Amino acid sequence: MQYIAPQSAIIMAICPANVDIANADALNIARRVDPMGERTVGVLTKTDLMDEGTNCVEIIRGNVYPLKLGFTPVVCRSQKDILEGKNIHNSLRDEIEYFKKSDCYGPLSNMCGISYLCRNLNQNIIKHIKKCLPVIRSKITSLLFQKEKELRTLEISKGDCDMQQLILNIIAKYSKLYEEFVEGKFVKDTAYELKGGSRLNYIFYDVYTKAIS
Repeated sequence: MQYIAPQSAIIMAICPANVDIANADALNIARRVDPMGERTVGVLTKTDLMDEGTNCVEIIRGNVYPLKLGFTPVVCRSQKDILEGKNIHNSLRDEIEYFKKSDCYGPLSNMCGISYLCRNLNQNIIKHIKKCLPVIRSKITSLLFQKEKELRTLEISKGDCDMQQLILNIIAKYSKLYEEFVEGKFVKDTAYELKGGSRLNYIFYDVYTKAIS
């Protein structure tokens, strides 16, 4: 969850095509942090192992479980292929042939396979970076400004006091900041979440009061 929760992350949900897609573990986890499917890429494995008469064409077209970044079906090497020494190059070649010759996947073959998945991921990552970069740059600039401000408050001319006095002054300023943090006067980052004393006040006067009322 720590990797997929940030809004700057793209989620690749890998699901077997031969099971109920609505109950796939990967999609259930992705739905917790991306309920609208805005930044989730679906990957359908085992498309060649689906029961006869069934396929995942409607899923690929987005009619079953809509994802903004879509679903891509792939055919991976089986355990038998691995034991027989089938390499990746031959596996990719056979995958392309499978989708092109398939009656149901043929018309969609240009949207199938690992090669298409790689290109699609690359394009989506570039778009996502362009979308998130201004926000990330703004956060970095804000953080640099805050740290520079903190550094200036700790700067003391070495000519005015000896090193021991310098350390004592820095510790005193740190203690003052910590005291303000505990009392709820600390304002940095409070635009994003309550911290320190502000958080304690919120819990006692809001959450706790509602819980016992």
